[in-house]
Formats: sequence, structure tokens, C-alpha cells
Amino acid sequence: MKKIILLFAFFALYISDTAAQPPEGHGENLVPNPDFEALIGRRPESDIDGSGVFRYNMVAWKSPTMTTPDLKIGLPSEIKRAKRDGIDLDKPHSGYKMVAILTHNPESERDDTYREYIQVKLKKPLKKGEEYYCEFWVCRARLSRYISNNLGVALSPTRLSEEGWKPLTNIVPDYNYGELINEEKREWQRISFTFTSPNRSEFICIGNFFNNEKTKMVEVKDPIQATVDEKAFNNAYYLI
Repeated sequence: MKKIILLFAFFALYISDTAAQPPEGHGENLVPNPDFEALIGRRPESDIDGSGVFRYNMVAWKSPTMTTPDLKIGLPSEIKRAKRDGIDLDKPHSGYKMVAILTHNPESERDDTYREYIQVKLKKPLKKGEEYYCEFWVCRARLSRYISNNLGVALSPTRLSEEGWKPLTNIVPDYNYGELINEEKREWQRISFTFTSPNRSEFICIGNFFNNEKTKMVEVKDPIQATVDEKAFNNAYYLI
């Protein structure tokens, strides 16, 4: 029986006829808090301060570096009100919450190769030589003016980490989606694949594991007009 690793409200990529499908009779989901719904303490009043909210309020998920993934909350009442008023919002693929990461930020003053990652310890270690299925969803954030390629998954027996804001570009991902993400339009897309575990991995990490030379960044064809209270992002910023 194949085990399954599912993230239900993260990044999404294009669903093709050849995309991997969940195996029939699959086992349990090995990812804790797979949809980012579980938080520590009360729901934050704001979803803007990712450096604090994700780091201190998110159950199970952590950042392997000092970078700051963001927690985004899309409450049904807010989405309904925005739809009524003709306002566009970042909406979760399912549930109420999303996490957002930068896959490329050329304007960063912290590092020339600025990347953000999310990492979680699986409920139980993978078994070497056993087959698994992995799926997650991704979408370009509304205010992101650029798209990029390279969104990968790295497995590890130990927790991945890097000092400061340095990227994990010394890691070879076990899977990488190398095409531009949301090239035609902003929409939730699925990434899915099956793999044979190379070792007894206990951790899974998601992000861009490639340097700037191997990462493409292209301005979007349908940029969203920011309001007076907003600022467009001159980087590639994706919801998962």
C-alpha cells in the first residue's frame, strides 16, 4: 500500500493528464497540520506580520532559515464581503488559511539569493525503498508582479537548517517543478508526484533550491492594480 503525503492548501500547479493521482487504498496522510489550519493560541488579528505569526503561531511547520514565510487567513465572511463589493482577494484553495513564500526576491538587502522555505517533521519516518505519493497546491499571490520556476521538495532524515538568511541552494531536491508557475493566469494549480523513498526521511521541506542563474523570473501578463493602501511585490511570491 502506498503511503501518502498531502498538503491541501499550499501551492498549486497545472493539472495535466499525466499528473500523478492519489493511489487507491492509500495509507494515512503523513503530514501534520497539512492545511495550516491549526494554530497555537488565538487567531491573529492580522495576517501581515509573517515573521511573527508563522514562526510562533503555526503548529508543526517551521522555517529552516531566518526568512519569514507568511500566514494568510481568508475568512469566509471577508471573502463574501469582498465578492459583494467587487474586491479581489487571495482566497485559500480550501479551508481558511494559506502560507506564502518568496521563491525569488532580487530586491532583498539580506542576501543576493533570497528564498523562503517551509519545513515539517512527518508523523513517522519514511521507509527506505517504499513508494509514496505527494501532492500540494500553489497559486501566485495577487500582488506579486512576477512569476518564477523551481518549486521543489527536499526530503531529509534530519532537520534542514541554514544560518541567517542564506538559501538552501546546496540541497538537491528530491523533486522539482522547473516550469514557470501560473504563467498564463493566476489560479490554483496542483503539483503531484510519486517517489520511492531513498532513506528514512523524517522531514519534508518546500521551496526554491536553485541559485539565481538557474531561476527564471518573468513579469506577469495580468498584473493586479494595487489600491492606495497596498503595494505590489517586485518578486515571485506564492501561496501554498
